[in-house]
Amino acid sequence: MPLVDRRELLSLLLQLGNIPSPYGREGEAAAWVYRWFQEQGIKAWKVGATPAGRKNK
Repeated sequence: MPLVDRRELLSLLLQLGNIPSPYGREGEAAAWVYRWFQEQGIKAWKVGATPAGRKNK
């Protein structure tokens, strides 16, 4: 049994790739990944990684 289900991986990549996230506006994609981690029971946390004043919505 493979460790990675290719169909599930493809589905996840398509979902993530379909979230509009141009440079400077990656917030929605990051939130999606964060929620997915939580749903999978993976410990996740949010950190500020952008200069002050930059709005990643």
